[in-house]
Amino acid sequence: MNNHQEITDIIEKLNHHYMASINLANNNLHSSLDRSVNRFRQVEKSMLDKLAPFESYRRETDTGQSGNRVTPFASHEVMYQANLSLVTFLKHKLAAIENDDIRSFLSYWVAALQMENDEMAKYLPVSSL
Repeated sequence: MNNHQEITDIIEKLNHHYMASINLANNNLHSSLDRSVNRFRQVEKSMLDKLAPFESYRRETDTGQSGNRVTPFASHEVMYQANLSLVTFLKHKLAAIENDDIRSFLSYWVAALQMENDEMAKYLPVSSL
């Protein structure tokens, strides 16, 4: 498959980000910000699940049993900034993918992540943006 490295990079970056945000996932969902965080994570998880057939890569479980230590995001603001970085990274990788079908497929998920991050920004203090 062309662009094997790009797909692998995308999967690894998504998995790392997903694991780093686990401490901000809130099951109470009483605040709009918590709901935004969980929706962002749901899109990430769905994207990782959809990418599984492209690689023999297996995403680690939410228990954090990773060979590499993942530093959790310290706050919603830190996660928001990491989300911006992730979306930028994904857009850059998409530009390098030669297969139009794969690029279109991934573009959908990147757009969904961007929308959820924009939604999260609405609930953050203005000073953190």
